[in-house]
Formats: sequence, structure tokens, C-alpha cells
Amino acid sequence: MVILLDKAGRVLAVNSAWRTSAAQIIEGAHYWQSLTALLPQLAQIPLLCAGVAAVLAGFEEQYALEFTAELDAIPGTFKLRAVRIPEITPAKNTLPDQGCTLLSIDNISERSRAQALLAFHAQHDPLTELPNRVLFFERLQEFLDEAAPGRANVALLLVDLDHFKNINDTLGHPLGDVLLQQVAQRLVSCLRNGDITARLGGDEFAMILRNFSHPNDAGLVATKIMRALAPPFRLAESEVFVTASIGITVAPRDGEDLHELLRNADIAMYRAKDLGKNAFAFFTNDMNERLAQHQILTMALRTALERDEFRLVYQPLVEVHSGVVSGVEALLRWKHPDLGEVSPGVFIPIAEETGLIVPIGAWVLRTACQQIKLWQEAGLQKLKVSVNVSARQLRGSRFLPQLRRVLVETEIFPQSLELELTESMLAENPTELVVKLQQIKALGVRLSLDDFGTGYSSLSNLSRFPFDTLKIDQSFVRAIDVDNQNSQGNALVKTVISLGHTLGFSVLAEGVETDQQAQFLRTHGSDSMQGYLISKPLSARETAKFLSPAPYAANWRAPPPSSAPSAPPMRMDRPVLSPESSKTGSRSH
Repeated sequence: MVILLDKAGRVLAVNSAWRTSAAQIIEGAHYWQSLTALLPQLAQIPLLCAGVAAVLAGFEEQYALEFTAELDAIPGTFKLRAVRIPEITPAKNTLPDQGCTLLSIDNISERSRAQALLAFHAQHDPLTELPNRVLFFERLQEFLDEAAPGRANVALLLVDLDHFKNINDTLGHPLGDVLLQQVAQRLVSCLRNGDITARLGGDEFAMILRNFSHPNDAGLVATKIMRALAPPFRLAESEVFVTASIGITVAPRDGEDLHELLRNADIAMYRAKDLGKNAFAFFTNDMNERLAQHQILTMALRTALERDEFRLVYQPLVEVHSGVVSGVEALLRWKHPDLGEVSPGVFIPIAEETGLIVPIGAWVLRTACQQIKLWQEAGLQKLKVSVNVSARQLRGSRFLPQLRRVLVETEIFPQSLELELTESMLAENPTELVVKLQQIKALGVRLSLDDFGTGYSSLSNLSRFPFDTLKIDQSFVRAIDVDNQNSQGNALVKTVISLGHTLGFSVLAEGVETDQQAQFLRTHGSDSMQGYLISKPLSARETAKFLSPAPYAANWRAPPPSSAPSAPPMRMDRPVLSPESSKTGSRSH
């Protein structure tokens, strides 16, 4: 629609669109009455008319206004523009010789909708339609700016779904996306109006709470979230259970910078995962100290291998009925020049997390095999050495060729090497794992299942794996109560021994510390045992001394002669060296 106005605002000419509209605009009418008749319900009419008047009076060269209205019974978004034309050439006796104004109204509904859609997608997650990271940061900053000084009225909750990767791997990414949409709906239902739920990416969500009376209120919301996620999610023909780990940080107590708060919430979330998942944790300053220590250890661990800071120690294993030393377990130790001895329980998880476990594990395997070669040259052909293997090592394509190469280069009897896997590894793609373990067995290497009973392997899966040895976890051994024959600990150990033998495995109990535990294991058929009752972990030289004079530790009493088998004890024919003291067994990096 286009209209030409004179300096006084009277209509000089109109196009056909104005003439055919419901409120016809005719020459000679005033623009004020014309626009009022055209848009009777528009609240912005005074503003619109004032803008046109400013152009007519020469105060502005042009004026524009977008508005939403119903024009000629068509609802939509429109744009009015008024443009001054100061030097128009008049037609013959039809237009005065003066400046005029061109007034137009265009329907921009489609363009407006497209722009609104683009703006929405720029600030929202396309899968869940929740605010995305960009809008989340904007809202968080706004809330922090509005927060009253000295009041704890802004909390940030970081929600990370536990084991979500397993859903994608088993059911596929399309159903994983459906699950994320359903989770988003449940999270939104946990908050009040004015609070914010956002998806930051992947399976990570964030929530902003404000105007609450006490920081503990954020913990109540976290509890509400866990309850909301507890009922099963329906995905196609499957029911899926989901839990979440939630980290909470509160402003201004924990900081006022949004990036600092997000970092704090992330630290607290990982603390919740350390607590066993399906939990929440508030950020504390102690967590900052632990994170700093974690970063120091991570940096130090990256150079520990090249600086030759690792060593292996060996804990003897004995046959229960004879006391004969049947093997040793190789255990990794790290001594940092400044930090001193670092516990394996501290640095092994960091190595797993960073992927450093792969080169470290390769060093352990090679060093242990070099020591086996030295022991075999010293006459201990039957001594078995167990080496722990991580899931990350085994998943890699390089592990099997690496194992073959080490066996060839060290020229050891393959049966002298036993690789230990934890039970939790059996749940990760069991079909592929069975194939890899069969390839390892084909090399002559033995296999052991460590920490049995602490993971989630099914008996049907367990029977598929070609293990030689089943290790009873030390927590079960500690539960043995010889004074109560009906204790659950006793029943559990007897069950594991029976199960292992039924599946054709040799059974080894770890963590044996008392004579009573040893006698119980002997009575109920455990084949081997290890623990501080037998010996603490020893260096290669200490192991040689331990083996040389007698087959068992001095503080462990062998069973009576009548119950001992006829197998001769393992003795030393010549001194046993360690790789550190042999030129032929030097460490390879």
C-alpha cells in the first residue's frame, strides 16, 4: 500500500491497494483519520502518526515502525515507512510545488517469522528446544547482576546423565535423542516459573535457581530432580532407567563470575560421580584443593615414564594346601622426586582418565616379561607372573601386536605370563572381548578375572570367556567370619569357590591377612591365595630372597604333612636378578 501526502498531511494520491481496502483511502483525506480508520485497534497509532508528522514537518528524513495488527482482516506483522521527498516535480495542475511524503505499509509477516525462527534457533537447542549455552550464559549474567548484595539467591546446578553412552551404544542415537527430549521435559517440571533449564550439549544440562531463601533449597531441588528421573523412560519397545550426577554451586558464596561458577559446578558434579553417581554434591573449597592436586599429579604423570620414576614390585601367590609359591602379581609403583610415593589408588585413575595408562601399561608388560626371562634363566621355569591390563589397553588395536612382539623379544614361556582383567570390563562389548581373549589364549598366555563379584557380569557371559583363574575380591575375604558359620561372608566365599570350579577355573583368594581366613579357604577348596599373611609386595631382589630359602613366608604356617601334595617346593638354583641390574634386561621405553 502506497500513499502520497502533501506537507499538511492530506492525501494527494493512492495506489490501488488503498482504494480496494476495507477502509478506503481517498484523495483529500488527512493521514491521521486515514490511518486511524485503517487500524482502529492498534495501540501504537499515536506513535505512528507522530512519526509521520515529524517527517511531514521536515524534522526527520524518514520514519519506520513495525507493528502487529489485523489489516483488511489479515492478521500479521507490518512495516510502515514515511519518506520525505523534498524536490518532487509537480504534474500539470495536479500537485502543488512543494515537498511531499511517501507513506507505505508492507506485510512482512513471513520475513518476521523467519527472523524470529532464526533468533530462536540461535539461542535454543534444536533437539530439546531448551535454552542453549549462549542464552544460558546471558540469563545467568542477568541474574547475577540483579542479585541483591549479601544474599545467596542464585544457584547453578549442573546435571550430567550417568552412563548415557551405553544408551546410544545399545539402542542407537535416534532413541538416545528421544530420551534426551524426555529428560528435558522432566527437568523443566522440577523448576518454578522464572528459573532456567538449559542443555549445554551432549547429556549435560544446567539449571539456574534464583530468589530462594537458603542454599540448602538447591539441594531440595536436586533431590526433586533425582526423583523425577527415577521412573523408567519408555523408548520404543524398551524401558530405560536413567540416573544423574548433580553439581551445585551458590552465588555469591562460591563466586560471582559466571565462568567461575560453571567451573565450580563442574567440580562438584564430578564429586557426585565419585560418590557413586545418582547423587548431588555442593561445591566446597576443599574440592578446589583436590582439583589443584589432581592437576599437579596429571602433569607429573605425563613425564614420569621418561624420567624412569616407575618400578614394579611383586606379591607372591601360594597354593593353599602346599604353601608352594605358584607365582607373583606384578604391581606398579610410582615415586616422584618431590611428591614422594604416590598411591596407585590415586595415580591409576588419573592414568585411565588421561589415556596415559596405555603407554604406562605397555611399559609394565615389557618390564614384567623381562623379569620373567631373568627368573626363567635362574631356573624358575614354572613361576607365573600376573600383570594387570586396563580396558583402554585392551580396546586398542595395538595391544595384541604389542603382546606378540614382547613375547618374541623376551623369549619367555608364554604360560608364565597371566593377564588380569577386572570384571567391569566384561560388560563392555562382550562379543568383541571374547574374540580378543581367544586370540590372547592362542598365544599360550593365561587369563585371570580380577575382583570377581564387584562388577556386573552375568553368569551366561562369564562362561563364554576363556579364563584360567577367578580371583575372589579381598572385600569378600575380609567378610569371612570363622566364629559364625552362617555368616553371609562365609556363604559368599564358598559360593564363589564352587562357581569357579564349576566353570573350570582355578580360584585364588586375595587380601588374606589371618590364619583363620587361610584355614577357611583351605577347608572350602580355594586353590591359591595372596595377601599380607603370605608376604607384602616385594622388589625383584626381595622376591628372590623370599623364594630362595623356603617356598612360603616365615609367618605363614604350612598345613600338616598329611594334607600336603607331593609336588616339590619351588627353590632357587642360582641368584635371581632384576631388569635394573641386568644389561640384557634393561628397560625399554
